[in-house]
Amino acid sequence: MNAMFDYVAVSSELDSWSDEELVFEYRTFGNERCFEEIVRRYRLVLARYLSKQFGLVPCQIEEALQATFARVIEKISQFDPSRRFRPWIYRIAYSQTINIFYRGSARIKQVSFDEVSSSETPSRANEFEGDAPDPAEIAERKDFERRLHDAVRRLPSSYREVVEIVFFEGMTYVAAARVLNLASTTVARRLRRALEMTRNFLVAERLDVLANAPLALTNSAG
Repeated sequence: MNAMFDYVAVSSELDSWSDEELVFEYRTFGNERCFEEIVRRYRLVLARYLSKQFGLVPCQIEEALQATFARVIEKISQFDPSRRFRPWIYRIAYSQTINIFYRGSARIKQVSFDEVSSSETPSRANEFEGDAPDPAEIAERKDFERRLHDAVRRLPSSYREVVEIVFFEGMTYVAAARVLNLASTTVARRLRRALEMTRNFLVAERLDVLANAPLALTNSAG
């Protein structure tokens, strides 16, 4: 077991530092005491979260925590300092737990973003026909997913993090509320507003493409 992950100090001069300051110091100067402080702050709260969210037993929680902090070290250079660290590390803990204990299990259902505005169940007939996917449909879906992620990145951070946690990470409203320190009703309200803004971004982008299409055709013809 990694001794760094077992570090649990009572207090230190780093207590007054924000999570984001600790991350900056650690990844810029390699100050391991800053990472130890991150572990101290999040080890117990993440353990409680994993216990409530997944019903893990202590040995499973320990395995998930080890994987989580190892992943944080691996990906910390990718952390966006303009955003909050807390949702980021919770998402890692959630994803690592899924990967270790639930990948391929029907107990975890990832929520699809493009199912949100429709209450209809998509037809699964094609799954039994044995037909190969249409390359044009695949390309169109990939293009939509790219535009969708671009639109989500344009959202204000308070709305963007809700979308990312609920739809891209698959968390429930209750779990997302716990991660973000919000009421579940606030999560639901922000999510509805985020979907409205995202939809408006996509519609505006589509209209812009259509408006510029004649100009593009004229240029290509010339």
